[in-house]
Amino acid sequence: MVKIVGGGLILLAGVIHAYDFRMCQRSAIHDLRFYCDMVEHVQTQISYFSLPYLKILEEYDPLAEKTPEAMLQALDAKQYLTAAEKKVVSDWIHHLGDGYKDEQLKRCAYAKEVLGRFLETRQREYPNKIKVNNALSLLGGVSLILLLI
Repeated sequence: MVKIVGGGLILLAGVIHAYDFRMCQRSAIHDLRFYCDMVEHVQTQISYFSLPYLKILEEYDPLAEKTPEAMLQALDAKQYLTAAEKKVVSDWIHHLGDGYKDEQLKRCAYAKEVLGRFLETRQREYPNKIKVNNALSLLGGVSLILLLI
Protein backbone atom coordinates (compact mmCIF):
# COMPACT_ATOMS: atom_id res chain seq x y z
CA MET A 1 0.00 0.00 0.00
CA VAL A 2 2.83 2.38 0.86
CA LYS A 3 4.46 1.73 -2.52
CA ILE A 4 1.23 2.59 -4.33
CA VAL A 5 0.84 5.84 -2.41
CA GLY A 6 4.51 6.70 -2.98
CA GLY A 7 4.19 5.92 -6.69
CA GLY A 8 1.09 8.09 -6.88
CA LEU A 9 2.91 10.97 -5.21
CA ILE A 10 5.85 10.64 -7.60
CA LEU A 11 3.47 10.65 -10.58
CA LEU A 12 1.67 13.65 -9.11
CA ALA A 13 5.01 15.49 -8.81
CA GLY A 14 5.60 14.86 -12.53
CA VAL A 15 2.17 16.23 -13.41
CA ILE A 16 2.70 19.29 -11.21
CA HIS A 17 6.08 19.93 -12.82
CA ALA A 18 4.51 19.79 -16.29
CA TYR A 19 1.77 22.20 -15.21
CA ASP A 20 4.27 24.60 -13.63
CA PHE A 21 6.40 24.62 -16.78
CA ARG A 22 3.32 25.42 -18.88
CA MET A 23 2.41 28.33 -16.60
CA CYS A 24 5.98 29.68 -16.74
CA GLN A 25 5.93 29.64 -20.53
CA ARG A 26 2.52 31.33 -20.61
CA SER A 27 3.76 33.99 -18.19
CA ALA A 28 6.78 34.70 -20.39
CA ILE A 29 4.58 35.07 -23.48
CA HIS A 30 2.17 37.30 -21.57
CA ASP A 31 5.00 39.51 -20.27
CA LEU A 32 6.53 39.86 -23.73
CA ARG A 33 3.14 40.74 -25.22
CA PHE A 34 2.65 43.34 -22.46
CA TYR A 35 6.00 45.00 -23.21
CA CYS A 36 5.38 44.90 -26.99
CA ASP A 37 2.01 46.58 -26.49
CA MET A 38 3.51 49.15 -24.12
CA VAL A 39 6.28 50.07 -26.56
CA GLU A 40 3.76 50.36 -29.39
CA HIS A 41 1.48 52.55 -27.29
CA VAL A 42 4.34 54.84 -26.24
CA GLN A 43 5.50 55.07 -29.86
CA THR A 44 2.01 56.01 -31.05
CA GLN A 45 1.53 58.61 -28.34
CA ILE A 46 4.93 60.21 -28.99
CA SER A 47 4.33 60.17 -32.72
CA TYR A 48 0.86 61.72 -32.75
CA PHE A 49 0.62 63.75 -29.58
CA SER A 50 4.21 64.39 -28.42
CA LEU A 51 3.17 63.68 -24.84
CA PRO A 52 5.79 63.27 -22.08
CA TYR A 53 6.46 59.62 -21.32
CA LEU A 54 5.23 59.82 -17.71
CA LYS A 55 1.81 60.96 -18.91
CA ILE A 56 1.80 58.26 -21.60
CA LEU A 57 2.58 55.50 -19.09
CA GLU A 58 -0.05 56.79 -16.68
CA GLU A 59 -2.70 56.66 -19.41
CA TYR A 60 -1.56 53.22 -20.58
CA ASP A 61 -1.88 51.51 -17.20
CA PRO A 62 -2.86 53.59 -14.16
CA LEU A 63 -1.72 50.81 -11.82
CA ALA A 64 1.66 50.18 -13.46
CA GLU A 65 4.98 51.63 -12.40
CA LYS A 66 5.57 55.16 -13.68
CA THR A 67 9.22 55.89 -13.10
CA PRO A 68 12.03 54.16 -14.99
CA GLU A 69 13.52 52.92 -11.71
CA ALA A 70 10.25 51.26 -10.69
CA MET A 71 9.83 49.81 -14.17
CA LEU A 72 13.33 48.33 -14.01
CA GLN A 73 12.62 46.79 -10.61
CA ALA A 74 9.44 45.24 -11.98
CA LEU A 75 11.39 43.96 -14.98
CA ASP A 76 13.97 42.31 -12.71
CA ALA A 77 11.14 40.47 -10.98
CA LYS A 78 10.08 38.87 -14.28
CA GLN A 79 11.93 35.61 -13.80
CA TYR A 80 10.59 33.90 -16.93
CA LEU A 81 12.13 36.32 -19.42
CA THR A 82 15.57 35.59 -20.84
CA ALA A 83 18.52 37.91 -20.31
CA ALA A 84 18.35 39.06 -23.94
CA GLU A 85 14.64 39.92 -23.62
CA LYS A 86 15.24 41.80 -20.39
CA LYS A 87 18.16 43.68 -21.95
CA VAL A 88 16.04 45.00 -24.83
CA VAL A 89 13.33 46.17 -22.44
CA SER A 90 15.78 47.69 -19.95
CA ASP A 91 17.65 49.55 -22.72
CA TRP A 92 14.35 50.94 -23.95
CA ILE A 93 13.36 51.97 -20.41
CA HIS A 94 16.77 53.59 -19.76
CA HIS A 95 16.40 55.80 -22.83
CA LEU A 96 12.73 56.59 -22.29
CA GLY A 97 12.30 60.34 -22.63
CA ASP A 98 15.89 60.93 -23.83
CA GLY A 99 16.57 62.89 -26.97
CA TYR A 100 14.31 64.35 -29.58
CA LYS A 101 11.08 62.92 -30.91
CA ASP A 102 12.73 61.16 -33.88
CA GLU A 103 15.30 59.44 -31.64
CA GLN A 104 12.59 58.23 -29.29
CA LEU A 105 10.53 56.91 -32.19
CA LYS A 106 13.56 55.02 -33.57
CA ARG A 107 14.23 53.45 -30.17
CA CYS A 108 10.58 52.45 -29.86
CA ALA A 109 10.57 50.96 -33.37
CA TYR A 110 13.73 48.98 -32.64
CA ALA A 111 12.43 47.69 -29.31
CA LYS A 112 9.08 46.78 -30.85
CA GLU A 113 10.76 44.90 -33.69
CA VAL A 114 13.13 42.91 -31.46
CA LEU A 115 10.51 42.15 -28.82
CA GLY A 116 8.12 41.12 -31.59
CA ARG A 117 10.70 38.61 -32.87
CA PHE A 118 11.20 37.25 -29.35
CA LEU A 119 7.43 36.94 -28.90
CA GLU A 120 6.98 35.25 -32.26
CA THR A 121 9.74 32.75 -31.45
CA ARG A 122 8.25 31.95 -28.04
CA GLN A 123 4.77 31.50 -29.49
CA ARG A 124 6.08 29.26 -32.28
CA GLU A 125 8.08 27.08 -29.85
CA TYR A 126 5.40 26.94 -27.14
CA PRO A 127 3.41 23.89 -28.36
CA ASN A 128 6.52 21.78 -28.95
CA LYS A 129 8.08 22.70 -25.60
CA ILE A 130 4.87 21.81 -23.81
CA LYS A 131 4.59 18.43 -25.54
CA VAL A 132 8.21 17.53 -24.80
CA ASN A 133 8.02 18.69 -21.19
CA ASN A 134 4.74 16.85 -20.56
CA ALA A 135 6.19 13.64 -21.98
CA LEU A 136 9.47 13.95 -20.06
CA SER A 137 7.78 14.83 -16.79
CA LEU A 138 5.41 11.88 -16.92
CA LEU A 139 8.06 9.51 -18.28
CA GLY A 140 10.47 10.60 -15.55
CA GLY A 141 7.82 9.95 -12.91
CA VAL A 142 6.96 6.53 -14.31
CA SER A 143 10.64 5.63 -14.63
CA LEU A 144 11.30 6.60 -11.04
CA ILE A 145 8.34 4.54 -9.90
CA LEU A 146 9.63 1.52 -11.78
CA LEU A 147 13.09 1.97 -10.31
CA LEU A 148 11.80 2.16 -6.76
CA ILE A 149 9.38 -0.76 -7.01
